[in-house]
Amino acid sequence: MALLKDARNFLTHYGRGKEFNREFLESRKLLILAEKAQLFVEICFLGLLGMNDQEIVGMINRFEPYVNCRTTNHR
Repeated sequence: MALLKDARNFLTHYGRGKEFNREFLESRKLLILAEKAQLFVEICFLGLLGMNDQEIVGMINRFEPYVNCRTTNHR
C-alpha cells in the first residue's frame, strides 16, 4: 500500500517526493502494484455489496487471481 500511495502522490503532485523513473515504469513491480490496486478496489466493492469479512477472505483464498496476488510480495 505504501508504494501505491507513493505512486499516487507522485502523479497528483507532479513528482514531488519519491521519484519514479523509466526502470520502475517498465518493471514487474509496477505490474504487481496495479494488480494489487485492482484487488483492493474489488475487495471494497465486495464489502459494499454486503459481503462480510469472512466471506471476502474465503473468496480471496479460493479465487486463483486473488491467491496469486496475495502470494506476490514486493515493496
